[in-house]
Amino acid sequence: MDFQQITKDDNNMLIHGFDENEIKKAVWECGNNKIPSPNGFNFNFIKKYWNVIDKEIIKVVHNF
Repeated sequence: MDFQQITKDDNNMLIHGFDENEIKKAVWECGNNKIPSPNGFNFNFIKKYWNVIDKEIIKVVHNF
């Protein structure tokens, strides 16, 4: 059987980590009333307190 394969460049793009700007951009693109987890904090809260919690959010994304 002949399976399709992705290129090395595509593979590298898929496995590289996210930088802080990409994570922040993704957060800001989410609706304010959306809740990303069962803790009850919506994106409006996350955006408002980004300067306080940004390192923790980034750490969670990097560990994912």
